[in-house]
Amino acid sequence: MALFNKDSKEEKKTDAVAKKEVKKTDTKAEAQDFSWVLKAPKVTEKSAFISSGNAYTFDVAADANKIQIKQAIKEAYKVTPLKVNVINRKAHKATKRGRKIHVSAKKKAIVFLKKGDTIELV
Repeated sequence: MALFNKDSKEEKKTDAVAKKEVKKTDTKAEAQDFSWVLKAPKVTEKSAFISSGNAYTFDVAADANKIQIKQAIKEAYKVTPLKVNVINRKAHKATKRGRKIHVSAKKKAIVFLKKGDTIELV
């Protein structure tokens, strides 16, 4: 009876190890889609001025974080960002032509690249 218990314990351990190995390989094999993160490049005078220093500005999804933005840039433009700064703009009320309007919340990201890397914005 003692032998039976040892065998069943060993079998349980090997099953647990096998399950862990399967989980590890599944997470590495999954390729995530980050196309929802980047909305559009932001082409303004200020963004053009800072792009000369290898920094590019993008409008991004409100629920995207820095890691997702970095991976989306890698996927879309085939360059590796060094650093990502994120700027949140809260929703607020404003006056335009004498009328009260609602300005939606926005999130933008400034992506810094290595010296030789560039992004073609069309």
